[in-house]
This record gives sequence, C-alpha cells and structure tokens, in this order.
Amino acid sequence: MRIENILKILVNEIEETKKGKIEKSGEKTADKIEISKEGEILNKLKEILNEEEKIDEEKINRIKEEIESGKYNIDIKTIVQKLIEDIF
Repeated sequence: MRIENILKILVNEIEETKKGKIEKSGEKTADKIEISKEGEILNKLKEILNEEEKIDEEKINRIKEEIESGKYNIDIKTIVQKLIEDIF
C-alpha cells in the first residue's frame, strides 16, 4: 500500500473519531477553539497530501509534454520493478 493511501486512511479515521466525540458530548458551552494533538497531526497530514498531489500533477504534465514531443522513453525494466514492489 502506498504512503498516500495510508495517510488518507489515517486522516479519515481521525476525522471520524472527532465527529463521534462532538456528537456524543452534545453539551453547549462557551465558544472556544482548542487544537488537539490529533488536530495538529490531521493538519500536517493534509499538508503532506496536498504537496504530494502537486508533485504528481507536475510529473504528469512533464510526461505529457515528453509524449507529445516524442521524447518519452519507456523503460520496461523499471516499470516491471515498480509493479513488483507495489504488489509485494
């Protein structure tokens, strides 16, 4: 499983946990903002995911340009190695 998938799962679990805590408490209190350790982790994970998505977009655009210009080379060995790494 790729790190991006793991991070997305963690983010979803943290968000669901927070929703459950809010729904269970149901008490009305004075407005107050407090960022928990989980919230800090969640924010950091979201930043990481957003950075990864930007990097992927740049890579995709670069590859598209190489394909269109006829400069894109396919390295079969690398592709097979990556497929094996992802499977195992």
